[in-house]
Amino acid sequence: MRIVTSLFSKFKRSPSEPNSVVSIVLLFSEPEIYLEWELEAAAERAWGVPFPSERHFAKTHGPIAFVTIGSQTVMITSVTRPYFEPKIARKIQPTWAEHNAFVTVDHMDPKGNQSLRYATIDKLVQELLNENCVGTDSPVLGGFVRNDSSLRDQLSKVAAVIDSTG
Repeated sequence: MRIVTSLFSKFKRSPSEPNSVVSIVLLFSEPEIYLEWELEAAAERAWGVPFPSERHFAKTHGPIAFVTIGSQTVMITSVTRPYFEPKIARKIQPTWAEHNAFVTVDHMDPKGNQSLRYATIDKLVQELLNENCVGTDSPVLGGFVRNDSSLRDQLSKVAAVIDSTG
């Protein structure tokens, strides 16, 4: 637990930098808790580099995980309760009521280019999508997007930024 506390304290949001962390939330029907090998396999598919290695690796501690690719770190937090209260969710977006758990995928570099940070996590999010995922919620996607072919298309467009800028 000490290592997770140490890593997490390094990446806490600063009150003076409220937008320092970019994030995508995945809404799930059932909880998703990832193992290191699952995240490493997803990261290898997402970024096309071998995992694990000295510079690219995943570390998990229960519902919290860190995936590092070079100098970039992504934090993945699995939560076993709804992101939105079901009653409120039904009023705003009926599909939201279908979820019972969520996962946040946060890029932890507060100084990097925001578009590149979103492109980095979008590539990983595409690899974490499965039939258990109801949809995602993120400002870069314009809010809630149901998990269907349009979600992958939208994530691919954002992720294409990383390929076009190197």
